[in-house]
Amino acid sequence: MIAINVYNPAKPSEVVWTGNETGIETIPTMLSKAKAAQKSFAHLSGRQRYTIISNFLDALEKRSSDIAERMILEQGKLAGEAAGEVAKSLTEARWMLGRCLEQVGEVMASMRPDVKAMKLRRPRGVILAITPWNFPILTPLRKVIPALVFGNAIVLKPSSDAPGAATILYDVACETLPAHLVTILYGGSKVANAAILSEDIAAVTFTGSTDVGKLVMASAAQGLKEVSLELGGKNAVIVHDPENLDAALEHIVRSAFANAGQRCTAVSRVLAHEKIRHDVIEGLKRRIATLRPGAGHDARSTLAPLSTKGQFEKVASVVSDLQPAQASILIGGKPAKNDNGGYFFEPTLVEVHEKDCFLNTEEVFGPLLGLEFYQDVQEAIERVNDTPYGLSASVFASSLSVVRAFEEGIETGMLHINHGTFPDENMPFGGWKASGIGAASVGAEAAQFFTRVQAVYEGL
Repeated sequence: MIAINVYNPAKPSEVVWTGNETGIETIPTMLSKAKAAQKSFAHLSGRQRYTIISNFLDALEKRSSDIAERMILEQGKLAGEAAGEVAKSLTEARWMLGRCLEQVGEVMASMRPDVKAMKLRRPRGVILAITPWNFPILTPLRKVIPALVFGNAIVLKPSSDAPGAATILYDVACETLPAHLVTILYGGSKVANAAILSEDIAAVTFTGSTDVGKLVMASAAQGLKEVSLELGGKNAVIVHDPENLDAALEHIVRSAFANAGQRCTAVSRVLAHEKIRHDVIEGLKRRIATLRPGAGHDARSTLAPLSTKGQFEKVASVVSDLQPAQASILIGGKPAKNDNGGYFFEPTLVEVHEKDCFLNTEEVFGPLLGLEFYQDVQEAIERVNDTPYGLSASVFASSLSVVRAFEEGIETGMLHINHGTFPDENMPFGGWKASGIGAASVGAEAAQFFTRVQAVYEGL
């Protein structure tokens, strides 16, 4: 067996979770049991599934503090961020749970007088969910609940960098749900690929980097499996003419540095109108200077560590590779001093001078915020869209005509007007272009992935 050790990013010498990689040879039996469990579960009524899943969520909520503690130790979240993630996850899950009791099909206009035509949605079967380390409970639960709501079984493969929260989810599932309805796999790409290629997997949902998403899609294509990919982002905020600039800058800093910038929807670019250059620079610098890197259990901490050594080294390398002609560091720009060798990096603001600088197009995933300036609305729109990604964007403007121009011109799956890039629990979550493919998760759109349409003709 291959051992998995997880280290505390705030104190990398400390091992905080241990486990073993799932043996490839055991996967077929695990998936076969999941498939049998799904067939029984799919025959239950919506009310029966509602009761079963509700009991699961009640039991999971009782483990909230344990889940939050796992995230603090394994992923480095601040205590408040960890508690907030658990709460948001449960709120979102309970909103989705209500769809057990809603219509999942429709009666269509019939072309023949003696035939009733219906469009029904059926469960897909066994869903494989591959989840990342940056949201160790939100992302797994975002996939587990709709899978169960629509009558599927689900196989969860969490990141080996922060698997503890998903393990608690699995333990609670074993205690409260029908056997084998939720299965967990541990390991890396080999384990994931073995599951993807299995004939017992009907569909694959993945959240992570765009590069890995392409590999997942290529493997799934071999079995013509449905995929849902939630991928990277290079999310911009446009600061045009807000009624309250101070409030706008507060939103931006929270959106940029929450979870140490390790969110796919984190703000990583600010485009501000040239006429407010000075106020934006000074306002951002002043707020960023107040952020205090520190461990999650330290109440004084306001900026979490980077979650892995690899991510820490990537951010440091990106900053060191910047050339003076490309960008200027306005604040931060180096590892933050600490006593335990933790993966802390100073919150960093960079003024970007070249439009084609890699900071404008490449996802960094850290506490690094790029700042640019523009002259007119059309220029701002073009520069926001000049990236392979299209996940999220935000606009701060008071003019209705300007807001409308941004609404119609920006190419992202999610657009926020006069607030930061934090999504609601009942709204579609998904991106355009290289930020994702397939049905958006969360909300009614989730049914498009977790079910398949069946056209039914019923003779009278």
